Amino acid sequence: MGTIEPEFGCRTCNVQILIAALADEHNALVRQKAAQDLSRSEQLRLNYVRWQLDRIDDALYGESLDLWENAVEQYEQFASDIGHLLDRLEDVRPSKKRRR
Repeated sequence: MGTIEPEFGCRTCNVQILIAALADEHNALVRQKAAQDLSRSEQLRLNYVRWQLDRIDDALYGESLDLWENAVEQYEQFASDIGHLLDRLEDVRPSKKRRR
């Protein structure tokens, strides 16, 4: 299992080819690991392939995930603010005893 060097040209195509090749290599190493123990170099290669796939995922989807994370944080802050507002409104609400 050697290095994968996509040809120049369509960048998206090259990324897709790279992902497919890394996924194939990952699957082969995982199958080999299940059938028998991996050598030290094969285990290191498996770790490296996993790391490469993670970096590609981060590059492809990281910005979208950051946007979702930001939206969730804003929603949580909004929910907290509403909770504080309800507490303050409860504090200033006239009690039933004072009403006539």
